Amino acid sequence: MKVVINTCYGGFGLSKAARLYMVGLGIPLDAYTFDIPRHDPRLVQAVEDLGLNAYDEFGDLEIQDIEGTKYWIEEYDGLETLHTPQSIPWVDAANPLIPKAK
Repeated sequence: MKVVINTCYGGFGLSKAARLYMVGLGIPLDAYTFDIPRHDPRLVQAVEDLGLNAYDEFGDLEIQDIEGTKYWIEEYDGLETLHTPQSIPWVDAANPLIPKAK
């Protein structure tokens, strides 16, 4: 699955050209950018097709491929990091914290 994230400080933002392009793909012009799921195929297509012209002056959008369908976007000052179940070092509480003595 493809997911769009912002890879610089500043924030996720689409250019006017991208918003107009997505109207042709069925997303209303008045749709709030943050309401569009980052995996929406129309958003992905707009970023793929428009490249550098897809984002505004505060962003740098990138498409990342993930395995599966679950993801979480962590954001700090606009810079986003994409996390998936495979990328998170989960602690398994079913395993003992200290190995038993032999």
